[in-house]
Amino acid sequence: MTGIDLNSFAIDIAKVRFRLLKEQYPDLNLKLTKSNLFDFSTQNHNLKYDRIFSHFPWRISKEDSMENWKSELFEGGLLYPSNSEWFFMALIMSHLKDTGKAVLLAPR
Repeated sequence: MTGIDLNSFAIDIAKVRFRLLKEQYPDLNLKLTKSNLFDFSTQNHNLKYDRIFSHFPWRISKEDSMENWKSELFEGGLLYPSNSEWFFMALIMSHLKDTGKAVLLAPR
């Protein structure tokens, strides 16, 4: 499992939860990274996952690192998204294996 979050407190909680899971699933491994997804993706663009669970980082600005993904994500006739939420979904999809599944949570 790989965990990425900007919040140090969230990472600490994930470590505690992982220790509890490790008792039931001793072969489970966890890598936690304090980063935003765009920077992580820039550095690890070839990583593909079976499952991705995330929440939307609503109303983020289009950082320079997002521009690096424009040609790679949207070649082949796909439209370039007009806001960061659509860009985030495309970025998540780029990290899925061909048979992978993603769950993206949005607040009401």
